Amino acid sequence: MKVDFAFLADYADSSGKLAAMGIGIDTVQIAKLPAKNVSMYAVCRLRFSEVETGPTELELRLVNNNDEAIVAPIKTNVRIERPLPGYLDRPFTVCLGLPDAQINDYGWYAVTLLVK
Repeated sequence: MKVDFAFLADYADSSGKLAAMGIGIDTVQIAKLPAKNVSMYAVCRLRFSEVETGPTELELRLVNNNDEAIVAPIKTNVRIERPLPGYLDRPFTVCLGLPDAQINDYGWYAVTLLVK
């Protein structure tokens, strides 16, 4: 599997063409803690080879710098199709919304995508 791109956005939709607004979030400014209703979308385009096709579970996590989950992991099952004839891989776009999170501490946070 290869990653073409990955970013956070205020909003994203991949039901047709990929559309995203407010892309490239790397810092969230918070004036007062706890901050409630912090939401964003995680977007990435993955490329799967023929041997990686079939049922696949994706799990998205938002964690703090102690690797503690801020919200419950978001899991979804997808089916990765075989590449078209003449191609070495098949692109697959992931667009998952992170629900309203509550941020209790200032610091570093990470969004991780596990492909199982």
